[in-house]
Amino acid sequence: MTDALDHVLACVEARREDVVELLQELVRVNSVNPEFAGVRREDVIGGETRANEILRERYEQAGLETHWVAPDPERRNLVGKRKGRNGGGRSLALNGHVDTVPPVDPDNWVNGNPWNPEIRDERLYGIGSTDMKASDAAMWLVAQALTDAGIELEGDLLLHSVVGEETMQHELGTSAVLEAGFTADAAIVTEPTSMPGLSQKVWSSVAITASITNGGTSANMTGSRSSRPRTPIRDPSLAYTVVRCESSLRSPLSSSAVKW
Repeated sequence: MTDALDHVLACVEARREDVVELLQELVRVNSVNPEFAGVRREDVIGGETRANEILRERYEQAGLETHWVAPDPERRNLVGKRKGRNGGGRSLALNGHVDTVPPVDPDNWVNGNPWNPEIRDERLYGIGSTDMKASDAAMWLVAQALTDAGIELEGDLLLHSVVGEETMQHELGTSAVLEAGFTADAAIVTEPTSMPGLSQKVWSSVAITASITNGGTSANMTGSRSSRPRTPIRDPSLAYTVVRCESSLRSPLSSSAVKW
């Protein structure tokens, strides 16, 4: 297990520049939630879909099947699926959202404007950089690193990239994805937090401990909501979120298949 994990983490590190570039590309997209108070739908509609179109290219690069789920045709959710080795293992979903809150005082951002993904002193500034496009990029990186490492999972891995989270429109986002049949035995919502030292337990048919680290420091430290639009990208590698899932039933590697 340790050798396989080390190999995957080495593949993560090798993709450092790729994932930073992806994060910057996502930040450049104005994906403000069109239903947010004070926002005119016609000014921002299509941004969420554009962000997911960018991610779709990366998902397919990583060998994932891709699917659109769109109760609102102008606001499309993206699902990526990496099939397990034999279809008999337990499945896991990683979930993130591509919509952002609107920027406050957009003319006075330190990076010039909210959608300019500028790196200063190893921090990436731009709206949504932490909440939560860094995690969206990290979800792709998980799948890409597994592919790069030649690791097969026993069960399916699903990536849910959804719309509408900032206004709690789950019926257009996560709930719609689940109702479309893209369910899993367990899920990790990769949403960041300002709380230090985050450790979560996700309960399903088994207990899973998810230790979340962002860019080498515990948890997610700095929000990108308007007043603090920055994501640390310090050593060991960018502002990606490394998610390690360990089952309470520890199973050894078998033919390069990893059981969680």
